Amino acid sequence: MPTGKGQRGKETLLSTADVAAVAGLSPNSIQSYYHAGYMPQPDVTIGVERARMHGWRRETIDEWLANRPGRGRRPKAED
Repeated sequence: MPTGKGQRGKETLLSTADVAAVAGLSPNSIQSYYHAGYMPQPDVTIGVERARMHGWRRETIDEWLANRPGRGRRPKAED
């Protein structure tokens, strides 16, 4: 899994699959979160229309994970 720095100090971006692995979620969940507006905007988008690929910096995802609402188990509703 990318750690943030690639060859020659170039920054490594995380793909949807990488974000899923870091977050402990499925790639489908990450895609659903993105389309529902629950994900941060990608740091980089390449391509057009249905051929788009998104990339996030590790710090972007770490901040999102630290601050996203609804993390963990949800309390049961009172009967």
